[in-house]
Amino acid sequence: IRNSAGKIRDKLDIRGEGGYVVVPPSLHPSGNRYEWAELCSPKEIDIVEVPDWLIKQIESEKKIPKDWTKVAGGVKDGSRNEMAASLIGKLLHHFPTKDWGAARQLIVGWNKNNIPPKEEKELEITFESIAKKELQNRETPPVLQEWTSPILIAELCKKDFPEKKWIVEKIFERATISQLSSSPNQGKTWIMLHIAICIARGEKVFDKFATDKQRVLFINEEDTESLFQERSLLLLLARAKDIPVYFYVAKGIKLENETVESLLKEVKEKKIGVVIFDSLSVIHTADENSAKEMSAVFEQMKRFTRKGITVLFTNHHRKKSLKKWEKDDLQEQVRGSTVINAVISGHITCEEKKIDEDTFIIIRQAKLKGAKKIPPFLVKVEESKEKNRKDRNRTGFVYDSEYGDSLDAATRLKDQLYKIIQGSDTWLGVKDLKEMVNKSEKPIREQLTVLLNGHIQRKTRASLIKQGSPVSEREVTSGQEFLHFRLDIDSKEDIDPESLP
Repeated sequence: IRNSAGKIRDKLDIRGEGGYVVVPPSLHPSGNRYEWAELCSPKEIDIVEVPDWLIKQIESEKKIPKDWTKVAGGVKDGSRNEMAASLIGKLLHHFPTKDWGAARQLIVGWNKNNIPPKEEKELEITFESIAKKELQNRETPPVLQEWTSPILIAELCKKDFPEKKWIVEKIFERATISQLSSSPNQGKTWIMLHIAICIARGEKVFDKFATDKQRVLFINEEDTESLFQERSLLLLLARAKDIPVYFYVAKGIKLENETVESLLKEVKEKKIGVVIFDSLSVIHTADENSAKEMSAVFEQMKRFTRKGITVLFTNHHRKKSLKKWEKDDLQEQVRGSTVINAVISGHITCEEKKIDEDTFIIIRQAKLKGAKKIPPFLVKVEESKEKNRKDRNRTGFVYDSEYGDSLDAATRLKDQLYKIIQGSDTWLGVKDLKEMVNKSEKPIREQLTVLLNGHIQRKTRASLIKQGSPVSEREVTSGQEFLHFRLDIDSKEDIDPESLP
């Protein structure tokens, strides 16, 4: 229905839903007033219903897919408004909000190719309008259950509830959202694959924790199909045909309304009980540090749990500690909004560790809403002699033992010395610190050397006395003895524990 100029028809235009028509005697931003054309005088033409032929033509045109390559090169007057709205909507839908500034610049650049370019003020109004609507779409409201009257505390206490159902005993509850997190290259995907296979077979995770046998859907958006096949074959081997684990790999799946609808249908058809996302950061377009936007992402996950489906996902740890020196709490190590830790029911972390010639994974339980947390434990990474068609050894994970403290002795001593020095108003020597921590001088000197790398300062006792600084008092002293103190405020630097040896 468009003519050669790209318009619907000569002297004919269409307003989108929610749009408006400006009529005389409205004032244009240029200062000129609108006037009626002779053929369109309201005195001669009555306002009528939109004709059927026009509606049909518009609907038929909507079905024709846009050629985005041509659109990107600019359009002519008559289709600028429509194409600007479409292009802005497409960019904002796929960009996280933190990148909307870049989307704005792309639209401004695109507009310069139009013939003629739209007024920048009009383009800005369109952008802001669509951005507002996109934000509203991302704020998916929770699905409200049927309204009931509140229950008295006495009645609630009398209620009988079914015994707790575990999908993985003492680790993940059934029909909840839980996560497995770690720093990069610590075995997240392998561990999650192991858990998926054990659940599908009804076998014990790490040969230790019982599972509730369920069909599993594993969605991996971090690897290519070939790489993921190579990783999964190390576990599945020839028995893969008998395991009800389904995969989506590198399909561009995002936790958005239409995609989740499709996944729910797939889950229902295949009678799947567990859905696994690997990893959280690549299955949404939200700003991961925005509580509002991440709440919308987890509302999509809750659509599965409301159907009785268990949701597990992997997640990454932040590169730097939130604190200046101390290692973060396990949950605080996860990057992104605090909403993530608030919503989940269970959370475990994994960390690879070499002990002698063997490889182990340290599993720590950061959160478990429904029961008491279990102590950290070691899982041994084993390779069997059984070979698969790729001629690789089968890799397995077997519970070894409780791990004990999450920090080794040297790290604990380093933390302890730093806290003492930070809290002291006097300069302290090795002998002072030895009495405070009840350790020998050698390890204390070793950890002080580490701390001197930008975290504390030291000077001789003689120089400090000369400048009148407060120093620790001892019966026998030496002017050349080194004393230690916190960094001056002006010279203090942010401390990244990962940068320390």
